[in-house]
Amino acid sequence: MRQPVLSDSRGAGARPADWRTRGETYRRFWSQLLERSRGRTPLFARKPPASEYHLHTSAGRSGFSLGYTLSVHGWASVDLFIDMGDKTLNKRAFDALAAEREAIEDAFGALLEWQRLNNKRASIIMYRIEDVHFDDERAWPPLQEQLIDAMIRLDAAMQPHIASLNI
Repeated sequence: MRQPVLSDSRGAGARPADWRTRGETYRRFWSQLLERSRGRTPLFARKPPASEYHLHTSAGRSGFSLGYTLSVHGWASVDLFIDMGDKTLNKRAFDALAAEREAIEDAFGALLEWQRLNNKRASIIMYRIEDVHFDDERAWPPLQEQLIDAMIRLDAAMQPHIASLNI
């Protein structure tokens, strides 16, 4: 008899035993990332390491969170996740931020992915790091450094714009 396949929201499947092992691996990765980020940013200072593929914290305003994501498809990202519980408000906030896209990307120092997600309630603005080898723990330190650096820059680029939203 086949065991059921579990999947995360990115569509990656794994057998239950593999899923438990992956959860432990995620927890180790996030523990190391959180330790590396101490003294550099207070954003995740009170967050415990997760056993999931993502780790999010408040962006300082209800309905806005900053997060890290690890994909089994060979990439990692930092993102601003917009979900105030109301699709219309979320899209209005996303559109207001998108109107400031050039200034935000200039402050961040790179192009971002702007995912309005018209068929979903939430929207996402992310910076993706490609060619990630999560299963190789020797690759973790430089990836963690890249993620922390990108998170600090994303927070700094987004905060003035989030604070000035009239929603």
